[in-house]
Amino acid sequence: MQHIQLSDTQIQGITLPRLSLILDDDNVLPLSVNLWLIHIWNTRSSFGYRQEHQENANTSIIGHRKILKQTVRLFRLEPLTDATVEAYTGHIYRFMSWLNNQRKEDPKLPTIHAAHRLSARHINHYINNVLPLKGYTKSTISGYKSAILSLMNFFHSLQWSDNLNLTIYSPTAAKIAANNTKPIPLHYISKSWRSVLLHRCTNQRDRLILRMGYETGLRAMENRGLLLDGHMAAGRKQIGLCALFHQLEKHPERTHFEYMLNGKYSKRGASRQLYFGRELLRTMRTYYESERAAIVANTGKNPDSLFLNNDTRTAGKPISSGHPSRIFSKYAQPLIFFDKTYGYHDLRHSFATELFHAEIERKGSQNDALLEVQIRL
Repeated sequence: MQHIQLSDTQIQGITLPRLSLILDDDNVLPLSVNLWLIHIWNTRSSFGYRQEHQENANTSIIGHRKILKQTVRLFRLEPLTDATVEAYTGHIYRFMSWLNNQRKEDPKLPTIHAAHRLSARHINHYINNVLPLKGYTKSTISGYKSAILSLMNFFHSLQWSDNLNLTIYSPTAAKIAANNTKPIPLHYISKSWRSVLLHRCTNQRDRLILRMGYETGLRAMENRGLLLDGHMAAGRKQIGLCALFHQLEKHPERTHFEYMLNGKYSKRGASRQLYFGRELLRTMRTYYESERAAIVANTGKNPDSLFLNNDTRTAGKPISSGHPSRIFSKYAQPLIFFDKTYGYHDLRHSFATELFHAEIERKGSQNDALLEVQIRL
Protein backbone atom coordinates (compact mmCIF):
# COMPACT_ATOMS: atom_id res chain seq x y z
CA MET A 1 0.00 0.00 0.00
CA GLN A 2 1.01 3.58 -0.46
CA HIS A 3 -0.24 7.08 0.16
CA ILE A 4 0.27 9.56 -2.72
CA GLN A 5 -0.09 13.34 -2.83
CA LEU A 6 -1.18 15.16 -5.99
CA SER A 7 -1.21 18.83 -6.99
CA ASP A 8 -3.69 20.72 -9.19
CA THR A 9 -5.83 17.64 -9.86
CA GLN A 10 -8.82 18.06 -12.21
CA ILE A 11 -11.96 16.07 -11.29
CA GLN A 12 -15.15 16.76 -13.24
CA GLY A 13 -14.22 20.37 -13.90
CA ILE A 14 -13.08 21.02 -10.31
CA THR A 15 -9.41 21.78 -9.65
CA LEU A 16 -8.07 20.53 -6.32
CA PRO A 17 -4.80 22.32 -5.45
CA ARG A 18 -3.89 19.41 -3.16
CA LEU A 19 -5.24 15.89 -2.96
CA SER A 20 -4.13 12.75 -1.13
CA LEU A 21 -5.13 9.28 -2.34
CA ILE A 22 -4.52 5.68 -1.22
CA LEU A 23 -3.32 2.82 -3.43
CA ASP A 24 -3.50 -0.88 -2.61
CA ASP A 25 -0.65 -3.39 -2.93
CA ASP A 26 -1.23 -3.55 -6.70
CA ASN A 27 -1.30 0.26 -7.09
CA VAL A 28 -5.07 0.18 -7.63
CA LEU A 29 -7.31 2.90 -6.15
CA PRO A 30 -9.87 1.57 -3.61
CA LEU A 31 -12.98 3.41 -4.79
CA SER A 32 -14.95 3.95 -1.57
CA VAL A 33 -12.09 5.27 0.57
CA ASN A 34 -10.76 7.53 -2.17
CA LEU A 35 -14.21 9.00 -2.81
CA TRP A 36 -14.19 10.07 0.84
CA LEU A 37 -10.69 11.53 0.45
CA ILE A 38 -11.80 13.54 -2.60
CA HIS A 39 -14.80 14.76 -0.61
CA ILE A 40 -12.85 16.05 2.40
CA TRP A 41 -10.02 17.57 0.32
CA ASN A 42 -12.55 19.31 -1.95
CA THR A 43 -15.12 20.51 0.61
CA ARG A 44 -12.95 20.69 3.77
CA SER A 45 -15.95 19.23 5.57
CA SER A 46 -17.12 16.01 7.18
CA PHE A 47 -20.51 14.40 7.73
CA GLY A 48 -21.74 14.48 11.31
CA TYR A 49 -25.09 14.03 12.98
CA ARG A 50 -27.41 16.20 15.00
CA GLN A 51 -30.40 15.00 16.97
CA GLU A 52 -33.76 16.65 16.38
CA HIS A 53 -36.98 16.11 18.32
CA GLN A 54 -40.09 15.97 16.13
CA GLU A 55 -43.77 15.89 17.02
CA ASN A 56 -46.42 14.36 14.75
CA ALA A 57 -50.17 14.54 15.29
CA ASN A 58 -52.09 11.29 14.84
CA THR A 59 -55.89 10.89 15.00
CA SER A 60 -57.26 7.47 15.93
CA ILE A 61 -60.36 5.84 14.44
CA ILE A 62 -62.54 7.02 17.33
CA GLY A 63 -61.34 10.57 17.00
CA HIS A 64 -58.72 10.79 19.73
CA ARG A 65 -55.81 13.02 18.74
CA LYS A 66 -52.37 11.95 19.93
CA ILE A 67 -49.05 13.73 19.71
CA LEU A 68 -46.28 11.30 18.82
CA LYS A 69 -42.78 12.39 19.82
CA GLN A 70 -39.69 10.95 18.22
CA THR A 71 -36.00 11.73 18.01
CA VAL A 72 -34.38 11.60 14.60
CA ARG A 73 -30.72 11.90 13.63
CA LEU A 74 -30.01 14.17 10.71
CA PHE A 75 -26.85 14.57 8.67
CA ARG A 76 -24.97 17.84 8.77
CA LEU A 77 -21.72 18.97 7.18
CA GLU A 78 -19.14 20.13 9.71
CA PRO A 79 -16.18 22.26 8.54
CA LEU A 80 -12.63 20.91 8.83
CA THR A 81 -9.40 22.88 9.03
CA ASP A 82 -6.58 22.07 6.62
CA ALA A 83 -4.66 20.53 9.51
CA THR A 84 -7.60 18.25 10.39
CA VAL A 85 -7.98 17.13 6.76
CA GLU A 86 -4.30 16.13 6.72
CA ALA A 87 -4.59 14.40 10.10
CA TYR A 88 -7.70 12.48 9.03
CA THR A 89 -5.93 11.41 5.82
CA GLY A 90 -2.98 10.02 7.78
CA HIS A 91 -5.21 8.27 10.32
CA ILE A 92 -7.29 6.55 7.62
CA TYR A 93 -4.20 5.50 5.66
CA ARG A 94 -2.81 3.79 8.77
CA PHE A 95 -6.21 2.23 9.51
CA MET A 96 -6.43 0.89 5.95
CA SER A 97 -2.86 -0.44 6.19
CA TRP A 98 -3.81 -2.31 9.36
CA LEU A 99 -6.95 -3.70 7.69
CA ASN A 100 -4.93 -4.72 4.63
CA ASN A 101 -2.44 -6.66 6.78
CA GLN A 102 -5.17 -8.25 8.93
CA ARG A 103 -7.06 -9.37 5.83
CA LYS A 104 -4.05 -11.50 4.84
CA GLU A 105 -4.45 -13.44 8.10
CA ASP A 106 -8.26 -13.41 8.27
CA PRO A 107 -9.96 -13.69 4.84
CA LYS A 108 -13.35 -13.07 6.47
CA LEU A 109 -12.47 -9.39 6.98
CA PRO A 110 -13.51 -6.92 4.24
CA THR A 111 -10.76 -5.80 1.88
CA ILE A 112 -9.82 -2.12 1.74
CA HIS A 113 -11.88 -2.01 -1.48
CA ALA A 114 -14.93 -2.91 0.63
CA ALA A 115 -14.17 -0.76 3.67
CA HIS A 116 -17.81 0.35 3.72
CA ARG A 117 -18.68 -3.18 4.88
CA LEU A 118 -16.70 -2.86 8.09
CA SER A 119 -18.74 -3.46 11.23
CA ALA A 120 -18.63 -1.54 14.51
CA ARG A 121 -17.06 -4.65 16.07
CA HIS A 122 -14.08 -4.51 13.68
CA ILE A 123 -13.52 -0.80 14.15
CA ASN A 124 -14.01 -0.77 17.92
CA HIS A 125 -11.45 -3.59 18.14
CA TYR A 126 -8.96 -1.40 16.26
CA ILE A 127 -9.71 1.64 18.47
CA ASN A 128 -9.66 -0.18 21.81
CA ASN A 129 -7.15 -3.01 21.30
CA VAL A 130 -4.76 -2.02 18.52
CA LEU A 131 -4.14 1.71 18.95
CA PRO A 132 -3.41 1.62 22.73
CA LEU A 133 -0.57 -0.85 22.08
CA LYS A 134 1.18 1.87 20.08
CA GLY A 135 1.44 4.05 23.18
CA TYR A 136 -0.95 6.69 21.86
CA THR A 137 -2.62 9.16 24.22
CA LYS A 138 -6.39 9.30 24.58
CA SER A 139 -6.37 12.53 22.55
CA THR A 140 -4.61 10.81 19.65
CA ILE A 141 -6.93 7.81 19.77
CA SER A 142 -9.92 10.17 19.84
CA GLY A 143 -8.51 11.72 16.66
CA TYR A 144 -8.43 8.30 15.00
CA LYS A 145 -11.99 7.65 16.13
CA SER A 146 -13.15 10.98 14.65
CA ALA A 147 -11.42 10.24 11.34
CA ILE A 148 -12.98 6.77 11.08
CA LEU A 149 -16.39 8.18 12.03
CA SER A 150 -16.02 10.73 9.24
CA LEU A 151 -15.29 7.93 6.79
CA MET A 152 -18.15 5.69 7.93
CA ASN A 153 -20.65 8.58 8.10
CA PHE A 154 -19.73 9.37 4.50
CA PHE A 155 -20.52 5.77 3.53
CA HIS A 156 -23.78 5.96 5.49
CA SER A 157 -24.76 9.17 3.67
CA LEU A 158 -24.45 7.19 0.42
CA GLN A 159 -26.49 4.34 1.96
CA TRP A 160 -23.53 2.02 1.62
CA SER A 161 -23.35 1.16 5.31
CA ASP A 162 -25.29 1.29 8.55
CA ASN A 163 -24.92 4.00 11.16
CA LEU A 164 -22.15 2.68 13.42
CA ASN A 165 -21.65 3.29 17.14
CA LEU A 166 -17.92 3.74 17.72
CA THR A 167 -16.60 4.29 21.22
CA ILE A 168 -13.52 4.31 23.41
CA TYR A 169 -14.45 1.90 26.21
CA SER A 170 -13.93 2.93 29.84
CA PRO A 171 -11.36 0.16 30.54
CA THR A 172 -9.44 1.33 27.45
CA ALA A 173 -9.40 4.92 28.68
CA ALA A 174 -8.17 3.77 32.09
CA LYS A 175 -5.44 1.66 30.50
CA ILE A 176 -4.32 4.59 28.32
CA ALA A 177 -4.15 6.88 31.36
CA ALA A 178 -2.09 4.32 33.28
CA ASN A 179 0.35 3.89 30.42
CA ASN A 180 0.87 7.61 29.86
CA THR A 181 2.02 8.82 33.26
CA LYS A 182 5.51 9.81 32.16
CA PRO A 183 6.07 13.53 31.57
CA ILE A 184 6.42 14.56 27.94
CA PRO A 185 10.01 15.68 27.28
CA LEU A 186 10.36 19.21 25.97
CA HIS A 187 13.40 19.66 23.79
CA TYR A 188 15.25 22.95 23.81
CA ILE A 189 17.46 23.90 20.86
CA SER A 190 20.17 26.26 22.03
CA LYS A 191 20.99 29.54 20.32
CA SER A 192 24.33 28.17 19.16
CA TRP A 193 22.69 25.16 17.45
CA ARG A 194 20.08 27.43 15.88
CA SER A 195 22.90 29.56 14.51
CA VAL A 196 24.47 26.44 12.97
CA LEU A 197 21.16 25.49 11.34
CA LEU A 198 20.71 28.99 9.89
CA HIS A 199 24.24 28.96 8.55
CA ARG A 200 23.53 25.71 6.69
CA CYS A 201 20.41 27.10 4.96
CA THR A 202 20.81 27.62 1.22
CA ASN A 203 18.15 30.29 0.74
CA GLN A 204 16.33 33.12 2.50
CA ARG A 205 13.04 31.24 2.71
CA ASP A 206 14.44 28.33 4.69
CA ARG A 207 16.25 30.62 7.12
CA LEU A 208 13.01 32.53 7.71
CA ILE A 209 10.96 29.37 8.20
CA LEU A 210 13.36 28.16 10.90
CA ARG A 211 13.28 31.57 12.57
CA MET A 212 9.47 31.50 12.59
CA GLY A 213 9.65 28.47 14.85
CA TYR A 214 11.85 29.94 17.59
CA GLU A 215 11.01 33.65 17.23
CA THR A 216 7.20 33.46 16.94
CA GLY A 217 6.33 29.93 18.13
CA LEU A 218 4.77 28.85 14.83
CA ARG A 219 3.99 25.19 14.28
CA ALA A 220 5.23 23.75 10.99
CA MET A 221 1.79 23.82 9.36
CA GLU A 222 1.10 27.37 10.57
CA ASN A 223 3.72 28.82 8.22
CA ARG A 224 1.08 28.44 5.51
CA GLY A 225 -1.03 31.01 7.35
CA LEU A 226 1.37 33.90 6.71
CA LEU A 227 -0.68 35.79 4.10
CA LEU A 228 0.24 38.89 2.15
CA ASP A 229 -3.20 40.48 1.79
CA GLY A 230 -5.95 41.31 4.25
CA HIS A 231 -7.91 38.32 5.48
CA MET A 232 -10.63 37.26 7.90
CA ALA A 233 -9.53 36.00 11.30
CA ALA A 234 -11.06 36.12 14.78
CA GLY A 235 -14.34 37.27 13.24
CA ARG A 236 -13.11 40.42 11.49
CA LYS A 237 -10.90 41.67 8.66
CA GLN A 238 -7.19 41.61 9.52
CA ILE A 239 -4.27 43.26 7.79
CA GLY A 240 -1.82 41.16 5.78
CA LEU A 241 1.95 41.12 5.69
CA CYS A 242 2.20 43.70 2.90
CA ALA A 243 0.50 46.24 5.17
CA LEU A 244 2.95 45.36 7.94
CA PHE A 245 5.88 45.88 5.57
CA HIS A 246 4.65 49.45 4.96
CA GLN A 247 4.43 50.02 8.71
CA LEU A 248 8.16 49.42 9.08
CA GLU A 249 8.88 52.87 7.62
CA LYS A 250 5.70 54.50 8.86
CA HIS A 251 6.38 53.60 12.50
CA PRO A 252 10.17 53.61 13.04
CA GLU A 253 9.66 53.72 16.81
CA ARG A 254 7.88 50.34 16.99
CA THR A 255 9.86 47.26 17.98
CA HIS A 256 7.12 44.66 17.42
CA PHE A 257 4.32 44.27 14.88
CA GLU A 258 1.13 42.26 15.37
CA TYR A 259 -0.29 39.76 12.90
CA MET A 260 -3.48 37.71 13.41
CA LEU A 261 -3.06 34.08 12.30
CA ASN A 262 -6.28 32.62 10.87
CA GLY A 263 -7.48 29.62 12.87
CA LYS A 264 -7.91 27.49 9.72
CA TYR A 265 -4.12 27.13 9.65
CA SER A 266 -3.69 26.25 13.34
CA LYS A 267 -3.93 22.94 15.17
CA ARG A 268 -7.19 23.51 17.01
CA GLY A 269 -8.80 26.01 14.67
CA ALA A 270 -8.32 29.01 16.98
CA SER A 271 -6.96 32.31 15.63
CA ARG A 272 -4.15 33.91 17.62
CA GLN A 273 -1.89 36.95 17.61
CA LEU A 274 1.69 36.67 16.39
CA TYR A 275 4.37 39.24 17.20
CA PHE A 276 7.15 39.94 14.70
CA GLY A 277 10.24 41.79 15.87
CA ARG A 278 11.36 44.67 13.66
CA GLU A 279 14.44 42.88 12.37
CA LEU A 280 12.47 39.69 11.61
CA LEU A 281 9.78 41.63 9.73
CA ARG A 282 12.45 43.52 7.77
CA THR A 283 13.99 40.18 6.75
CA MET A 284 10.55 38.92 5.69
CA ARG A 285 10.17 41.99 3.50
CA THR A 286 13.61 41.41 1.96
CA TYR A 287 12.60 37.84 1.06
CA TYR A 288 9.30 39.10 -0.38
CA GLU A 289 11.02 41.74 -2.55
CA SER A 290 13.92 39.60 -3.76
CA GLU A 291 13.88 35.80 -3.64
CA ARG A 292 10.10 35.45 -3.67
CA ALA A 293 9.72 38.13 -6.36
CA ALA A 294 12.13 36.17 -8.58
CA ILE A 295 10.01 33.02 -8.20
CA VAL A 296 6.88 34.98 -9.11
CA ALA A 297 8.60 36.48 -12.17
CA ASN A 298 9.81 33.07 -13.36
CA THR A 299 6.55 31.18 -12.83
CA GLY A 300 3.88 33.84 -13.30
CA LYS A 301 2.26 32.58 -10.09
CA ASN A 302 1.65 34.92 -7.18
CA PRO A 303 -0.50 33.29 -4.48
CA ASP A 304 -1.38 35.02 -1.22
CA SER A 305 1.07 32.93 0.83
CA LEU A 306 4.42 34.41 1.86
CA PHE A 307 6.43 31.21 1.50
CA LEU A 308 6.57 29.65 -1.98
CA ASN A 309 8.13 26.48 -3.33
CA ASN A 310 11.21 26.99 -5.48
CA ASP A 311 11.76 23.48 -6.87
CA THR A 312 11.20 22.68 -10.52
CA ARG A 313 7.96 20.69 -10.12
CA THR A 314 6.00 22.93 -7.73
CA ALA A 315 7.70 26.32 -8.11
CA GLY A 316 5.40 29.24 -7.35
CA LYS A 317 2.96 27.25 -5.23
CA PRO A 318 2.57 27.73 -1.46
CA ILE A 319 4.67 25.40 0.68
CA SER A 320 2.93 22.37 2.15
CA SER A 321 2.21 22.03 5.86
CA GLY A 322 5.00 19.45 6.19
CA HIS A 323 7.63 21.50 4.37
CA PRO A 324 9.13 23.19 7.48
CA SER A 325 9.66 19.80 9.13
CA ARG A 326 11.39 18.48 6.01
CA ILE A 327 13.78 21.40 5.72
CA PHE A 328 14.60 21.12 9.43
CA SER A 329 15.57 17.48 8.88
CA LYS A 330 17.47 18.39 5.73
CA TYR A 331 19.75 20.79 7.59
CA ALA A 332 19.89 19.03 10.97
CA GLN A 333 20.33 15.35 10.08
CA PRO A 334 23.87 15.62 8.61
CA LEU A 335 25.14 17.26 11.83
CA ILE A 336 26.95 14.48 13.68
CA PHE A 337 26.48 15.81 17.21
CA PHE A 338 22.91 17.07 16.75
CA ASP A 339 20.22 15.04 18.56
CA LYS A 340 18.36 13.18 15.80
CA THR A 341 15.16 13.05 17.85
CA TYR A 342 14.72 16.82 17.52
CA GLY A 343 12.35 18.27 14.94
CA TYR A 344 10.87 21.55 13.78
CA HIS A 345 8.34 21.53 16.64
CA ASP A 346 11.22 21.79 19.11
CA LEU A 347 11.90 25.27 17.78
CA ARG A 348 8.45 26.13 19.13
CA HIS A 349 9.42 24.60 22.49
CA SER A 350 12.55 26.74 22.45
CA PHE A 351 10.44 29.85 21.83
CA ALA A 352 8.16 28.95 24.75
CA THR A 353 11.11 28.30 27.09
CA GLU A 354 12.79 31.62 26.33
CA LEU A 355 9.51 33.54 26.50
CA PHE A 356 8.74 31.99 29.91
CA HIS A 357 12.08 33.04 31.41
CA ALA A 358 11.88 36.51 29.84
CA GLU A 359 8.40 37.03 31.30
CA ILE A 360 9.52 35.90 34.77
CA GLU A 361 12.31 38.45 34.60
CA ARG A 362 9.89 41.14 33.41
CA LYS A 363 6.91 40.39 35.68
CA GLY A 364 8.50 38.50 38.57
CA SER A 365 5.71 35.89 38.64
CA GLN A 366 5.75 32.34 37.30
CA ASN A 367 1.96 32.30 37.04
CA ASP A 368 1.92 35.49 34.96
CA ALA A 369 4.75 34.11 32.81
CA LEU A 370 2.87 30.84 32.19
CA LEU A 371 -0.27 32.78 31.29
CA GLU A 372 1.65 34.84 28.72
CA VAL A 373 3.17 31.70 27.18
CA GLN A 374 -0.29 30.12 26.98
CA ILE A 375 -1.68 33.20 25.22
CA ARG A 376 1.17 33.36 22.72
CA LEU A 377 1.02 29.65 21.84
